[in-house]
Amino acid sequence: MSTHITDRPPRLTMGDQAREIVALAGLAAEYADMPAAFITVSDVPGALHIDLQLDSPQDFEVWRAALGIDPQSVLLRLSGRDSWLSTEAGEYRGVSVGLAGFGVELTREQADEPRELRAAVAA
Repeated sequence: MSTHITDRPPRLTMGDQAREIVALAGLAAEYADMPAAFITVSDVPGALHIDLQLDSPQDFEVWRAALGIDPQSVLLRLSGRDSWLSTEAGEYRGVSVGLAGFGVELTREQADEPRELRAAVAA
């Protein structure tokens, strides 16, 4: 009889995130003058993913354009009165890069519309 718990995923190590960390270092070096971001690195083994969360739609757009992400892949996300831009269509050095741009201003009418996920082209 085994006492090994199989429901819990294996514990992730820094080595498991090495490709994401190397890609992130490359982004920091290559795009050193770009707006700073709140950064998360995937905690799922093998996922190879980085998220850059930007303070404004303008910062989001600068990063979207620099990474060559298609504007048609940008989504406007709404939750309560919060709204932001997002895309998961980017890649850098074999690592998927997601962007989120917060601080999207909505008119009162837009804020009161029914909440559905809608495509939006970054301004």
